[in-house]
Amino acid sequence: MKWQALCKVLCIALLGGLLLTNVGTPQATSGLGTQSFDYFVPGEVLVKFQPGVTPIGVDGGVETEVASLDALIRQYDITAAEPVFAGVGDSAQGLDRIYKLNLVTTADILVAAADLSADAHVEYAEPNYLFHIGALPDDPRFSDEWGLHNAGQTGGTEDADIDAPEAWDIITGTTDVLIAVTDTGVDYTHEDLDDGRVRTDMDKDYVNDDDDAMDDHGHGTHVAGTIAAEADNGLGVAGVMWQAEILPLKVLNSLGIGSSDDIAAAIRYAADQDADVINTSLGAIFCSQTIAEAVNYAYFDQGVVIVAAAGNSGSSISYPAKHPPVIAVGATDHDDERAYFSSYGDALDVVAPGVGIWSTVPGGYDTFSGTSMASPHVAGVVGLLLAQRPGLTPGQVREILRQSADDLGEAGFDRYYGYGRVNAYQALQMDTPDEPDPPEQAECPPGVCGASVAVAGEPDEQSILSDLRAVRDHVFTQDPGQRWSRIYYEHQLQVAWLLASDSQLREDALAGLRAFSPVFHALLEDNETAPPAILTTEQIAAAERTLMGIAQRGSQALHDDIVREWEKADPYHFVGWDVRAAWEQLRLEEQAKRIYLPTILKSSPD
Repeated sequence: MKWQALCKVLCIALLGGLLLTNVGTPQATSGLGTQSFDYFVPGEVLVKFQPGVTPIGVDGGVETEVASLDALIRQYDITAAEPVFAGVGDSAQGLDRIYKLNLVTTADILVAAADLSADAHVEYAEPNYLFHIGALPDDPRFSDEWGLHNAGQTGGTEDADIDAPEAWDIITGTTDVLIAVTDTGVDYTHEDLDDGRVRTDMDKDYVNDDDDAMDDHGHGTHVAGTIAAEADNGLGVAGVMWQAEILPLKVLNSLGIGSSDDIAAAIRYAADQDADVINTSLGAIFCSQTIAEAVNYAYFDQGVVIVAAAGNSGSSISYPAKHPPVIAVGATDHDDERAYFSSYGDALDVVAPGVGIWSTVPGGYDTFSGTSMASPHVAGVVGLLLAQRPGLTPGQVREILRQSADDLGEAGFDRYYGYGRVNAYQALQMDTPDEPDPPEQAECPPGVCGASVAVAGEPDEQSILSDLRAVRDHVFTQDPGQRWSRIYYEHQLQVAWLLASDSQLREDALAGLRAFSPVFHALLEDNETAPPAILTTEQIAAAERTLMGIAQRGSQALHDDIVREWEKADPYHFVGWDVRAAWEQLRLEEQAKRIYLPTILKSSPD
């Protein structure tokens, strides 16, 4: 298969961080199996066809009346095609052209997606990625909601909170505001959520395909309670917004795992039900273009404010939070310090309380920690703003949140706190700003590769990638570099998945790239009088740890390619050499093989 096809499907994947959770690799559950690296649904590919192409079910199979596509359908034994956004008409985002294809479960989903994506009649194809909750459960130990009003009751800093009581002196909310919770569902029988504001007349369960979004995990109920638990009722906790209506949309199963198509469909449904706010306390290491299309529809076509957890990786922000139309929320503790797990980056908008947050769970109350807990604080503040000023646009809401936040960290915007910790009271007091320039549309980034996975979110990210690109373009244009390039491009999607799903491997790769930084610079140096760059045992060992780690975890073909080339190069032989001399020696050896091989063949008896 052409490496360009692999590159194209890789371009629609976010590979810039860790899982949102710290609970490890997800396991197979009902309806959500495992294959390869356990980050997508086996036997399913999401495809957006070009205009004019419509899959039709025929005799237990699928046809499109496009020869190249029908050949792929037969090759991968595609048995069904189901619209992801059922019932949607023509839309500016082309949601009507997005389908979920069912393949035989033995098919290599990554290869199938790449082949489909490479077809000219397909706009994109991607695995049906699995997304995960972002909560880190904690033992109950907080009797007060310090995030709303911090008087130091948990040992923290006074006023390190969102100033909720002060905001409630202005407004406590209105049932005219509808906030969708795309999560594990909501326990609408809970004593703090049973007053009729949880909209059981319009809820949906995408996991079990029914209309009863009851929570069988607890995460969604916790999020809903933070947003809008009943207040002033002598029970439990109070939500940020007392009178908001909640639309429960169950997209995550009892283990907190859900698929791209369900999440995208729920976002579109919430927008069509005139939700004012959508809270998504979930995410994954991968960027789903299908979810990006739904985000664009909700924001640009329907004017919905979308709030999402930034992620708990302690590194790069996860999607969908990283999409420009989405308000990305990080987490702080009771001292107004960034939570150690809170993801960060240029896409971060604001932070909010996210450590030891007391809220509702099925059967009672509990404290959870995570950016999942920070996001509903912001969703609740957005609800208060829309209750106060129903005409606010999503762009104006974002501007108010940013400008009214309590600045933390470095003065002004910074990558760890965004524009600061959200402040409900100050937000409600701000004048309505002019409509800002619209954000860029949500779209999965192009050009992401395994190296990008290893260095994402690091301070030297751009310098490392710049060096690698220069080495690729100016050094690896001939053997032996060409052979390593071939291995990389042939297996790059698998390498990227391996790095994204294994934190130790990713750390080894980052260490190896940093160790080889002087090697890269020396290889790019044209001046023969430049000081020598001596190869060390430590540098070679760092490269070996990464390459052999990838080989051991990868497919047999990838393993064999890496081991063969490593043994052929014999890198430890060059310890103590200047890297330019070592590279010239390898290059000359390669030329000699090409020169003398034909002669040897000609002198052979047969």
